[in-house]
Amino acid sequence: AVSFGDAAALRISYRRGALAFQDARVAGFVGVTMGAVSMAAAALVVLAVPNVFIGLFIDINDPGNAATLAASQSLVLFASLFIFADGVYGTGMGVLRGLGDNRYAMLVVIIAYWGIGLPVGAAYHLLVGFGIEEVWLGLATLQGLIGLVLIQRYAKVTRQDPI
Repeated sequence: AVSFGDAAALRISYRRGALAFQDARVAGFVGVTMGAVSMAAAALVVLAVPNVFIGLFIDINDPGNAATLAASQSLVLFASLFIFADGVYGTGMGVLRGLGDNRYAMLVVIIAYWGIGLPVGAAYHLLVGFGIEEVWLGLATLQGLIGLVLIQRYAKVTRQDPI
């Protein structure tokens, strides 16, 4: 997804330089769509054959790894959600980079992770006792929301010419 975000940033910058503002806007949305679709496909593959991916990190046939394998398998759904959300986030960052709107992205990320995600996650863990599944779900949710905010910013900024 980062590659699609980077490619979109280049296309946006190139089209802006050529004063083809509508083409630049379309290039961004094409990049976002391609990033989201590619990461959705990757998430589905991980969901379909999780042991292949877990096996890249541990020997899944070793009885000594049974507890690690079970814990890893319990997190596959959350990891898959994160893969998709990270794709939305990565392409959202890329399209804003193409506009040179890095400050907005930086502020959103700082506020979301440090101002919202960390305190809420710590409170849920310390006060409610949520475990690792909830941490992954929270991270995936926050990542996806940041991505949607960045894409919404791109849509807003590119509605009027010139961008």
